[in-house]
Amino acid sequence: MSVTTVFLCDIAAVAAHLYARANPRLGGAQMLSQLLLFCAAAIGLISLLLLPVVLRFRKTPPPGGFLTFAICSALAPILAVLVMALQR
Repeated sequence: MSVTTVFLCDIAAVAAHLYARANPRLGGAQMLSQLLLFCAAAIGLISLLLLPVVLRFRKTPPPGGFLTFAICSALAPILAVLVMALQR
């Protein structure tokens, strides 16, 4: 569930960012983009913290492709927030 939430927040953040760049006068779209990115980073961190618990207590491990997707999807917004923080 957390992986799906992170992925949807990622997609919505990118869409809001593109909309904000197309319409620079709309400050709300830029704020929405940053809010969604922050939410994705927070939930991504929670997902990464839950990953060892899932791998330890689940009887059958998740498929490798899903595991790779989950890790990449959770790390992407965290890295984006770090890059944005370093640029300021």
